[in-house]
Amino acid sequence: MLMKFLQQEMEPMGVQVLTQEDVGLNSDAKEAIAFALLADYTIAKRPNNLPRVTGAERAVIMGKISY
Repeated sequence: MLMKFLQQEMEPMGVQVLTQEDVGLNSDAKEAIAFALLADYTIAKRPNNLPRVTGAERAVIMGKISY
């Protein structure tokens, strides 16, 4: 039901809404994938928060990589 709603809402903007299975991944891995993306942004020294969504004052690099 949620997927159908999102697909209908996003279609006029040309955005395709897919599941992880649709792109060959497993939805059971969604948390691991999210943390991997956050780590990738941290390693690249790119801000990885969303101030307009979270209400944060500014974009920052979250997380710490230890070597």
